[in-house]
Amino acid sequence: MSNVQLIALLVSGVVALVVPSLTESITHSKAPTWLKSTITFALSAAVGAVTTVVVDDHATVLGYLAAILTAWLTSARAYVAGLVLAIAPNTGVGAPKAKHAQETA
Repeated sequence: MSNVQLIALLVSGVVALVVPSLTESITHSKAPTWLKSTITFALSAAVGAVTTVVVDDHATVLGYLAAILTAWLTSARAYVAGLVLAIAPNTGVGAPKAKHAQETA
């Protein structure tokens, strides 16, 4: 593994620290866990792929997968550790239905 590939993994890991906060800003605070997990994985995959393209444009598929896995594991660990900034907890995707909407349905 070359230094360029290691730098891509390091940058993916560092940038992935903001993924939990991005997930919380996109989703409602009471959104289902599966929705938050899916959004976190999608953002982590984007972070890993974009970081790899920017740092090492000749990376192999294994390089991309390693960067995506690094970003996902880092973001999951950051979430568990509580490194989350809830920017808009009462707005976003996955908000529960309002009571009046459930009564008329």
